[in-house]
Amino acid sequence: MEWKNLKSGWLTIGSKRYFYRSGFEIRWAVYLQFLKEAGAIQEWHYEPDTFFFGKIKSGVRQYKPDFRIIEGGETIYHECKSGYMAQKAVTKLRRMSIYYPDEKIVLVVDKVPKKYNKFKANIDKARKYVIRILEANTISWFKGK
Repeated sequence: MEWKNLKSGWLTIGSKRYFYRSGFEIRWAVYLQFLKEAGAIQEWHYEPDTFFFGKIKSGVRQYKPDFRIIEGGETIYHECKSGYMAQKAVTKLRRMSIYYPDEKIVLVVDKVPKKYNKFKANIDKARKYVIRILEANTISWFKGK
């Protein structure tokens, strides 16, 4: 299958069937399945959890991370961004750090632009709310190159 040309839709990866919202999320799921089969992670799921910010009356009141990964018996969430990261996404990560400080989130970006722009600025803002930032374009095999 040509993974790099998929945009969104229903897809079965491993034994899991989900509706993926972007081609980047599809490629990341393929990579996570590879890690699972290699024994590097125990499990992964796409959008299984929703976190609510109960005291917030307006604006961002909930957050659904893209992936939940079980790695070394520990739960870690992955949030995928490809080419665009709005301020609203930064707000979700900030509120997660306040309401759910024990949850670990990794920000996975398809490619960080070299030129400073709004996407890069928002990645920089989000840096303090996540445990690490992974630049996925360094993992070239799963992009169909």
